[in-house]
Amino acid sequence: MTFAHFQNIQHFLVEQLNTAQKSVQVAVAWFTDRILLELLVKKAKNGVEIVVFLTNDHINTNLDFRELIQVGGKVYKTDEQKLMHHKFCIIDEKILCFGSYNWTFKANHYNTENLVITEESELVSNFQQEFKRLYKIYNINPNIDVKEITLYYAQNSLWLKTQIRILEVQNAFLTTELDKLSQLITQFNILLRQYIGFALLRLNELKLLFAEKQARLTQKQEDIKTYFEQKQSFENFTKNFENQKKQDDSFENPTQKNPQETEDLKVLYRKIAKLCHPDAVEEQHKTQAGSIFDMAKKAFDAQDLQKLKDILNDLENGVAFTLDIENTDEIDKLQALFEKLSKNNQNLTGQLNIMQQSPHAQLIEKYPDNWDSYFEETLQKIRSEITQMEKQC
Repeated sequence: MTFAHFQNIQHFLVEQLNTAQKSVQVAVAWFTDRILLELLVKKAKNGVEIVVFLTNDHINTNLDFRELIQVGGKVYKTDEQKLMHHKFCIIDEKILCFGSYNWTFKANHYNTENLVITEESELVSNFQQEFKRLYKIYNINPNIDVKEITLYYAQNSLWLKTQIRILEVQNAFLTTELDKLSQLITQFNILLRQYIGFALLRLNELKLLFAEKQARLTQKQEDIKTYFEQKQSFENFTKNFENQKKQDDSFENPTQKNPQETEDLKVLYRKIAKLCHPDAVEEQHKTQAGSIFDMAKKAFDAQDLQKLKDILNDLENGVAFTLDIENTDEIDKLQALFEKLSKNNQNLTGQLNIMQQSPHAQLIEKYPDNWDSYFEETLQKIRSEITQMEKQC
């Protein structure tokens, strides 16, 4: 079917958009029709994939596209220097609507316009190819999530550089927050073990004695089984208790490393030196290499094994030497750095969210200035259990 419309165009366009089940691909130079925008938002809420290309023009600021973006739609503003003058949309990859009609209030109420609606497969396919070509023309990556930004502007070097700087600041902040929370949780666990560790050891010892007593008295298989299970549990707890004490001492006295850790530090430091010594890298990386080498030296002097591992991991994965964004306008390189930082940002955010939801992080938030209060409450509960077990033994 193919129809041409010259009046009531908005009505026929709405009629077609309402049929969308899977996708709506829109390329219109100007878009100010609130009714059409609200319809796209409704469709996006129902799981229809919505992608809109607009010309980067002040007219297209009359509507707020953030709601469409927030429900999963993608809105791209194209480069002003390459005017995107299209007026078409493709519905479910099988219905094409095109003509002179822009999606504007003026076109609907005042202009003399036309709209052609067709399912002619070859024509639909041609417009689909053109829609795909828009991504290349305006250097747009269709896989980038744009939910958290107001509008996704077609990449140019200035836009990319701005986003890269923002991401670098965000990633630095997230990394700091992760390190702070990790250190806080570690310190919390150490103090908690110091506060209740021996009481827990005593409780487990009493549970073993009680299980042994029951097994001897009853001679029942189930009680004997319970005794051996409790015995294994006590041995595991005792072993873990001693290991944790050693780790806690290592955390509180970082200079006290065992021989194996000392050797690991040396091996890591040598590997890092080979990869980032200023004399071993290309000219454009010498400044960064010097900074990384200094960072590694400080980590080695502080005997920070994890920091050395992180530095080596970045070097081996090729992410330690970042692009000098001030001195390049190469879109491909800037785009690659932007995507890498975006992915890193997502990973760091995910890690921080998981850590913040951990039981000990929740306790730290609940007792921000008075850990002793929680420690004492926990200790009293354990002591109460100990009293009960001593009576049974």
